[in-house]
Amino acid sequence: MIQENLIQTNILKPALILLILLISSLSGCTVQGEPEQSNITMIAKPFFDTKKVPESPEPPFPSWTGILIQSEMSHLLSMKKREVVINGYYRLNGSEYPLNDDDLRIHAVNTANRMTYESGAGQKDDSPVEPDEPGPPLSRDDIRDMVFSGYFNTDILLTLKLPVGAAKYRVWVAMGPVKSNEILLEISVK
Repeated sequence: MIQENLIQTNILKPALILLILLISSLSGCTVQGEPEQSNITMIAKPFFDTKKVPESPEPPFPSWTGILIQSEMSHLLSMKKREVVINGYYRLNGSEYPLNDDDLRIHAVNTANRMTYESGAGQKDDSPVEPDEPGPPLSRDDIRDMVFSGYFNTDILLTLKLPVGAAKYRVWVAMGPVKSNEILLEISVK
Protein backbone atom coordinates (compact mmCIF):
# COMPACT_ATOMS: atom_id res chain seq x y z
CA MET A 1 0.00 0.00 0.00
CA ILE A 2 2.77 2.46 0.91
CA GLN A 3 4.67 1.48 -2.22
CA GLU A 4 1.55 2.12 -4.40
CA ASN A 5 1.11 5.59 -2.82
CA LEU A 6 4.80 6.34 -3.39
CA ILE A 7 4.52 5.33 -7.07
CA GLN A 8 1.34 7.39 -7.52
CA THR A 9 2.94 10.40 -5.80
CA ASN A 10 6.10 10.15 -7.93
CA ILE A 11 4.00 9.95 -11.09
CA LEU A 12 1.40 12.54 -10.13
CA LYS A 13 3.77 15.13 -8.65
CA PRO A 14 5.59 15.92 -11.97
CA ALA A 15 2.25 15.92 -13.80
CA LEU A 16 0.81 18.33 -11.22
CA ILE A 17 3.85 20.62 -11.48
CA LEU A 18 3.58 20.57 -15.28
CA LEU A 19 -0.13 21.40 -15.08
CA ILE A 20 0.53 24.33 -12.70
CA LEU A 21 3.28 25.67 -14.99
CA LEU A 22 1.03 25.32 -18.04
CA ILE A 23 -1.86 27.15 -16.37
CA SER A 24 0.43 29.89 -15.06
CA SER A 25 2.01 30.42 -18.48
CA LEU A 26 -1.38 30.68 -20.16
CA SER A 27 -2.60 33.19 -17.60
CA GLY A 28 0.56 35.29 -17.84
CA CYS A 29 1.64 34.50 -14.27
CA THR A 30 5.04 33.26 -13.24
CA VAL A 31 5.70 30.64 -10.63
CA GLN A 32 7.88 31.94 -7.79
CA GLY A 33 11.30 30.32 -7.75
CA GLU A 34 11.24 29.61 -11.48
CA PRO A 35 13.26 31.88 -13.79
CA GLU A 36 11.04 34.07 -15.95
CA GLN A 37 11.26 33.02 -19.59
CA SER A 38 9.37 33.80 -22.73
CA ASN A 39 6.40 31.46 -22.98
CA ILE A 40 6.19 31.90 -26.73
CA THR A 41 6.95 28.90 -28.88
CA MET A 42 7.35 29.26 -32.60
CA ILE A 43 5.64 27.32 -35.38
CA ALA A 44 7.69 24.92 -37.51
CA LYS A 45 7.91 26.75 -40.87
CA PRO A 46 8.25 30.45 -41.58
CA PHE A 47 5.31 32.18 -43.22
CA PHE A 48 5.91 33.35 -46.79
CA ASP A 49 3.57 34.20 -49.63
CA THR A 50 3.44 36.29 -52.78
CA LYS A 51 -0.05 37.78 -52.50
CA LYS A 52 -0.91 41.47 -52.57
CA VAL A 53 -2.43 42.37 -49.18
CA PRO A 54 -3.79 45.69 -47.87
CA GLU A 55 -0.47 46.27 -46.07
CA SER A 56 1.59 45.82 -49.28
CA PRO A 57 3.65 48.85 -50.32
CA GLU A 58 2.91 50.51 -53.63
CA PRO A 59 5.44 52.04 -56.03
CA PRO A 60 5.68 55.84 -55.72
CA PHE A 61 5.19 56.35 -59.48
CA PRO A 62 4.46 54.10 -62.50
CA SER A 63 8.00 53.87 -63.94
CA TRP A 64 9.65 53.32 -60.51
CA THR A 65 11.98 50.32 -60.13
CA GLY A 66 13.44 48.88 -56.97
CA ILE A 67 12.32 47.05 -53.82
CA LEU A 68 10.05 48.46 -51.12
CA ILE A 69 9.29 46.93 -47.72
CA GLN A 70 7.11 48.05 -44.84
CA SER A 71 5.75 46.80 -41.54
CA GLU A 72 4.33 48.10 -38.31
CA MET A 73 7.13 49.72 -36.31
CA SER A 74 6.25 47.99 -33.02
CA HIS A 75 5.39 44.32 -32.57
CA LEU A 76 4.18 42.81 -29.30
CA LEU A 77 4.65 39.04 -29.29
CA SER A 78 2.28 36.93 -27.22
CA MET A 79 0.80 33.44 -27.17
CA LYS A 80 -1.62 34.59 -29.90
CA LYS A 81 0.73 36.72 -32.00
CA ARG A 82 3.96 34.95 -32.88
CA GLU A 83 4.90 36.56 -36.18
CA VAL A 84 6.62 39.74 -37.29
CA VAL A 85 5.55 40.10 -40.90
CA ILE A 86 7.10 42.45 -43.40
CA ASN A 87 5.31 43.21 -46.65
CA GLY A 88 7.21 43.91 -49.82
CA TYR A 89 6.97 44.82 -53.48
CA TYR A 90 9.62 44.70 -56.19
CA ARG A 91 9.78 45.91 -59.76
CA LEU A 92 13.07 45.30 -61.54
CA ASN A 93 14.28 45.66 -65.11
CA GLY A 94 15.67 42.53 -66.73
CA SER A 95 19.18 44.02 -66.55
CA GLU A 96 18.87 44.13 -62.72
CA TYR A 97 16.81 41.00 -62.10
CA PRO A 98 18.86 38.09 -60.72
CA LEU A 99 18.95 34.96 -62.85
CA ASN A 100 18.96 32.85 -59.67
CA ASP A 101 15.48 32.52 -58.05
CA ASP A 102 17.09 32.21 -54.59
CA ASP A 103 18.31 35.80 -54.60
CA LEU A 104 15.47 37.36 -52.56
CA ARG A 105 17.39 37.78 -49.28
CA ILE A 106 16.25 39.32 -46.02
CA HIS A 107 18.68 41.00 -43.62
CA ALA A 108 18.36 42.25 -40.03
CA VAL A 109 20.81 43.85 -37.62
CA ASN A 110 20.13 44.04 -33.89
CA THR A 111 20.70 47.72 -33.06
CA ALA A 112 21.95 47.00 -29.51
CA ASN A 113 24.51 44.22 -30.02
CA ARG A 114 25.09 44.56 -33.82
CA MET A 115 24.28 40.85 -34.33
CA THR A 116 23.46 40.31 -38.02
CA TYR A 117 20.99 37.83 -39.53
CA GLU A 118 20.50 36.88 -43.18
CA SER A 119 18.41 34.30 -44.99
CA GLY A 120 16.48 33.64 -48.15
CA ALA A 121 13.16 35.45 -47.81
CA GLY A 122 11.19 32.66 -49.46
CA GLN A 123 10.17 29.27 -48.19
CA LYS A 124 11.85 26.31 -49.83
CA ASP A 125 9.74 23.37 -50.95
CA ASP A 126 10.73 20.26 -48.98
CA SER A 127 10.63 18.10 -52.11
CA PRO A 128 10.68 20.33 -55.18
CA VAL A 129 9.71 18.65 -58.43
CA GLU A 130 10.26 21.07 -61.25
CA PRO A 131 9.35 20.40 -64.87
CA ASP A 132 12.18 20.24 -67.36
CA GLU A 133 12.91 23.59 -68.98
CA PRO A 134 12.04 23.65 -72.70
CA GLY A 135 15.31 24.73 -74.26
CA PRO A 136 18.42 26.32 -72.74
CA PRO A 137 18.20 28.44 -69.56
CA LEU A 138 17.48 32.14 -69.99
CA SER A 139 20.48 34.42 -70.30
CA ARG A 140 20.91 38.07 -69.34
CA ASP A 141 20.35 39.02 -73.01
CA ASP A 142 17.07 37.07 -73.07
CA ILE A 143 15.57 39.05 -70.18
CA ARG A 144 17.23 42.45 -70.71
CA ASP A 145 14.05 44.15 -72.05
CA MET A 146 11.64 42.50 -69.59
CA VAL A 147 10.25 43.94 -66.34
CA PHE A 148 9.72 41.69 -63.32
CA SER A 149 7.44 42.63 -60.45
CA GLY A 150 5.70 41.00 -57.54
CA TYR A 151 4.63 41.12 -53.93
CA PHE A 152 5.95 39.17 -50.96
CA ASN A 153 5.07 38.82 -47.29
CA THR A 154 7.34 37.05 -44.86
CA ASP A 155 7.71 36.41 -41.14
CA ILE A 156 11.18 37.54 -40.14
CA LEU A 157 11.22 35.75 -36.76
CA LEU A 158 11.35 32.25 -38.23
CA THR A 159 12.91 33.17 -41.56
CA LEU A 160 15.92 34.70 -39.81
CA LYS A 161 15.68 32.53 -36.67
CA LEU A 162 15.69 35.66 -34.51
CA PRO A 163 15.82 35.11 -30.74
CA VAL A 164 12.42 35.61 -29.11
CA GLY A 165 12.86 38.61 -26.89
CA ALA A 166 12.76 42.38 -26.75
CA ALA A 167 14.98 43.96 -29.40
CA LYS A 168 15.19 46.57 -32.16
CA TYR A 169 16.26 45.57 -35.67
CA ARG A 170 17.20 47.41 -38.83
CA VAL A 171 15.66 45.32 -41.63
CA TRP A 172 16.06 45.36 -45.41
CA VAL A 173 15.66 43.02 -48.36
CA ALA A 174 17.99 42.58 -51.32
CA MET A 175 17.49 40.91 -54.65
CA GLY A 176 20.83 40.44 -56.35
CA PRO A 177 22.59 43.83 -56.22
CA VAL A 178 19.35 45.81 -55.60
CA LYS A 179 18.68 46.75 -51.97
CA SER A 180 15.34 47.88 -50.52
CA ASN A 181 14.67 50.70 -48.12
CA GLU A 182 15.56 50.02 -44.47
CA ILE A 183 12.93 49.89 -41.76
CA LEU A 184 13.32 49.88 -37.98
CA LEU A 185 11.32 47.27 -36.07
CA GLU A 186 10.89 47.10 -32.31
CA ILE A 187 9.89 43.72 -30.87
CA SER A 188 8.64 43.26 -27.31
CA VAL A 189 7.28 40.22 -25.52
CA LYS A 190 4.14 40.07 -23.40
